[in-house]
Amino acid sequence: MQDQENEVFDALQRTGTFLDESAEALSGADFTAARKRLDEVVTNFSTDALEQDINTCCATGETPQE
Repeated sequence: MQDQENEVFDALQRTGTFLDESAEALSGADFTAARKRLDEVVTNFSTDALEQDINTCCATGETPQE
């Protein structure tokens, strides 16, 4: 991932941590749908980053060394 994508991913993860740590203070609001979507986005980011890393490794391995 690029730097900006890493920063967004980090912010999304921190948001999840904040929601977990602040659950009691935020108990008056229902974040169920938002939290589910946040978790989906974080999972997609993780999956995409892993695929990019694998593809980079494969491309490097396939590039002839002179």
